[in-house]
Amino acid sequence: MADLDIDLLKNVGIKGIILDLDNTIVSEDDHYTSPGAEAWVKQAKLQDFKFFILSNGKRKCRAKAWSNRLDIPIINPARKPFSFAFRKALNEMQLEPKQVVVIGDSRHTDILGAWLVGCPSI
Repeated sequence: MADLDIDLLKNVGIKGIILDLDNTIVSEDDHYTSPGAEAWVKQAKLQDFKFFILSNGKRKCRAKAWSNRLDIPIINPARKPFSFAFRKALNEMQLEPKQVVVIGDSRHTDILGAWLVGCPSI
C-alpha cells in the first residue's frame, strides 16, 4: 500500500480512500502493520484525502482499536461485498464513487464491492 503514489491518485481525481483492514493495513494476527502504511495514511491526510475503513473482521474491539489508532472511521462488520457499507462510506465522505478508490486484498469482497458501487479499486 505504501508504494502507491499519492500524487498520482490526486492527479486522476481521487479524493477519498476506502481501506480494508486485515491483510491490507495490518496483518490478520495484529503482529504488524503493513510496511509504511501508517506513514502513508498520515501523508495522504496531509494532502486532504478522506478515509474510511470497511472490515468484515469478527473482532469488533480490535477493529475499533485500529480505527482509533489511525483516526479513520470504520464500519465493522461491513458485510462486504454488499453495497450498504460502501454507500455509507461514500455518503459520509460526501464523495462520488469515481472520486474514491477502494484498496483491499480480496477480489471477492473488496474489489467486487467497489465494482458494485462504481468505485475504482486496487
